[in-house]
Amino acid sequence: MNYKRDSLANQHQMYDEWDEFAKDNQYRRSVAIGSALYLNDIASSVSQVRRAVAPSAAGNNAIGWVGYSYRTPDAMTDAGTRSGAIGRAELIKALTQPSQYDTDSPPVFADTPAVPGMSWKTQPIFGHLRGTAVATDGTLLTGTVVHLVEPNTGIMMRTITTDGTGWFGFVDLPIGTYRVTTESSRVTGGVLGQATILAGRVSVLGAVTPLATPTPTPTPTPTQSPSPTTCQRTDGPGIAAPAKVASGVGGFHASWYGQSGYSTLCPGESATAVVAYYNSGTRGWLADTMGQVAYLGTWNPEPGQDRASTLGGDGDAGSPNTGWPRYNRVAAQPSEWVGPNQVAWFQFTIVAPSTPGTYRLAIRPLVEGAQWMEDFGVFWIVTVRAP
Repeated sequence: MNYKRDSLANQHQMYDEWDEFAKDNQYRRSVAIGSALYLNDIASSVSQVRRAVAPSAAGNNAIGWVGYSYRTPDAMTDAGTRSGAIGRAELIKALTQPSQYDTDSPPVFADTPAVPGMSWKTQPIFGHLRGTAVATDGTLLTGTVVHLVEPNTGIMMRTITTDGTGWFGFVDLPIGTYRVTTESSRVTGGVLGQATILAGRVSVLGAVTPLATPTPTPTPTPTQSPSPTTCQRTDGPGIAAPAKVASGVGGFHASWYGQSGYSTLCPGESATAVVAYYNSGTRGWLADTMGQVAYLGTWNPEPGQDRASTLGGDGDAGSPNTGWPRYNRVAAQPSEWVGPNQVAWFQFTIVAPSTPGTYRLAIRPLVEGAQWMEDFGVFWIVTVRAP
């Protein structure tokens, strides 16, 4: 919802700035730009629509546009100088036919395109969890802190506070089984429930699967105690490339093209991660050449744009030395030249921090000295087990 008056220079600028930000930061989702019809005359609204559906400077597109009218589709209707029906008819004409409101051709919506596929729906890699926190006595736990816990390791993945009805939700979870717990004294044992997360599905918190009661066995003859169980590493499945990516977009552009799976590591253990990017632009990436060389940079939200990560780096800015080009440059393009429609497989090393928990590393491709390329919300989840 980007509600700005186009006739005011500062709001015109803010509208364009928010458009750019939204298009360039969609975080594995899809953005439709919403403008305020009721604040603008029709010519201004058409101008805002054109800018909303145009690509950003980095070449990223919103998935569409949404017009908010509150039953007043233009400023004249809002002022009471004409009816909403007339204003609406004029707006539709201005968007779909040549008119005095728009000097550009063809009209913004001269055709009726199909709704584009959304990879986060058509090729999901994460699932979601919702539930209602209920005390042992059946009353709702409102405004209560609850935790998402990986049951095999006991590692706390996320924490959230329930709303005024006891409802809570966790989004973008790797597939697997999780428990939800709380420190509330109103829950005996502290466990609210359990759920298995499936890709692309919203799972509902259910009852915890009880542990099987062991069958009594005779007391064995004492033997030498076995070695204690040691922490063991596991690697999740790789994430396949999408069925279709952009191609031939003018300038420097990149499309995410798959990645290796998420790792569960022991403290201090290292792992190699791989992510592929397809060169969807018309310009190639040339190694060791400022303004043309492609890197992966650290990005939002964790650790933040150009910030150091606890998972890797070059030893500067408090980062561990895992062989990255710099503390905020995760990897450089692996070959000297990556031309349009070619794929670069970026590889880098991560190391598990000493404290058990769940850590994230967000990355985004860029051409050093030129521009950041598309942000697909790519990140690594590293789970560190207790030793």
